[in-house]
Amino acid sequence: MNGDEDRSKKSRVVLLLTVAIVLTGAALAWLSWTVYESYRFTNSDMERGFRIEQLRGEIIHLDEVLTMSARMAGAMGDLRWDERYHLFEPQLDAAIKEAIDLAPSAGSGEAASRTDAANLKLVEMEERALALVHQGRRDEAQAILFSAGYEEQKTIYAEGMNEFASLLERTVDGVQRSRQRRAVSSIGITAVVMPILALAWLIVLRTTRGWQTDLLHANRELRERNRQLVDARTQAATDALTGLSNHRAFHDRLRHEVSRAQIDGTKLSLIMMDIDDFKGANDNLGHLGGDDVLRRFAHTLAEIVSREDAYRYGGDEFAVLLPGVGGHQLALVAERLRSAISEAKDACGRGITVSLGVASFPDIARSADELLYGADVAMYQAKSAGKNRVGCWLPERPAVNDNAGARPRVAPARR
Repeated sequence: MNGDEDRSKKSRVVLLLTVAIVLTGAALAWLSWTVYESYRFTNSDMERGFRIEQLRGEIIHLDEVLTMSARMAGAMGDLRWDERYHLFEPQLDAAIKEAIDLAPSAGSGEAASRTDAANLKLVEMEERALALVHQGRRDEAQAILFSAGYEEQKTIYAEGMNEFASLLERTVDGVQRSRQRRAVSSIGITAVVMPILALAWLIVLRTTRGWQTDLLHANRELRERNRQLVDARTQAATDALTGLSNHRAFHDRLRHEVSRAQIDGTKLSLIMMDIDDFKGANDNLGHLGGDDVLRRFAHTLAEIVSREDAYRYGGDEFAVLLPGVGGHQLALVAERLRSAISEAKDACGRGITVSLGVASFPDIARSADELLYGADVAMYQAKSAGKNRVGCWLPERPAVNDNAGARPRVAPARR
């Protein structure tokens, strides 16, 4: 009997040992695979999230670029704005398509259908307006681009894009929550199995330490990528030549300041500037000399107004946003800028002059687009009136699309 009991115990020990070894191997294999998958999906989800956030900003920016290009083409009759429109239109379509590919659920549903319909109508209206510009029928083009129907479709499209952006964000959050739930479930199962697999504790601890190392590395990588993203956004908003904020940053700030002025009931003024005869400076001094003129101009500009209020709008055009400024104070600031710049010299000692256009919200302009339009028109009127002077936009009728009533007043330069 004792031999039979010994053999029975030995069999049970062997069986238990075999079961323990098999369970330990299975647990270790499962845990190793889970760690690998978690690490791999963490990197994949971070890259996907970064790209979706980047596309969200690009879509909003490109939509504003198309609207501004179409309206400027209608306002000025300059066909270069038409070229700019058709340059950026494919980029917007590509960005939306890529975003839908990354988050398919965001591109379906009733909201997406409304947004697509509004986008098609906007493109049709803008193309029709640009065709009218080509025919020299600017008034009809502006009537389309500033009509109530166009604004209605813009509102529908903007609401749809906001909902689209929210869906993108929720898609990323949903994936992250799913990964988190999977990680929590893995930890729970491991906590139940670990006490049973006493012989595997050392291996499990080592695996856990390796997992922790991977997570720490992933966190460090995430912080580094966040830092790079912040640096990239700063660089994207800064003009490399002059150090001033660029065209994109200007439009973001303009919309923000107009919205704030509407809420607070305060004034907001805009000064648009164009360096006189800059092409001649480029021809005489070369492109390096022309760059030097732009840097000198920007330096002088930053000495008169706050650097955060000064922008290089593009080429030899600059802009200054003045929150809380209007009326007589705006005229003083504009004249002070004109006078200070006229005292600057280029590399050959020749004088630099500038034509300025000013407009104010809400005294004259009633929207961000109208404020920019008014200052731009006044600037070109000042240039047409002899350069080196300040033009003030004083429309006789409230609607910006009624150019027949817009009468810029041009102030001669003070000698």
